[in-house]
Amino acid sequence: MHELSLVEEIIRISTAAAQGRSVRRITLKVGALSCVMPEALQFCFDSGKEGTVLAAAQLQIDRVPGEAECHTCGQRYPLEELYQPCPCGSCERSVLQGQEI
Repeated sequence: MHELSLVEEIIRISTAAAQGRSVRRITLKVGALSCVMPEALQFCFDSGKEGTVLAAAQLQIDRVPGEAECHTCGQRYPLEELYQPCPCGSCERSVLQGQEI
């Protein structure tokens, strides 16, 4: 479960940025193609924040859908799988969003 190591890093960065102040909310953008499970992130965050300046913080996870642009026809299209071709059949494309965290 790599979500645990992601949450540990989020807690480390947020704690350093808070400089001793309590944190009320952390907002993350999680791409649909990032291979990160939001439910697992939430679970790890809820258990990992105890005893830190994040103890009262809420984790808000904003999902970002996958999107690509075809190099052949120029069409932008929803990308539900990383290696999904364009509806025109071309695999020559750029991923525009959906891999972020």
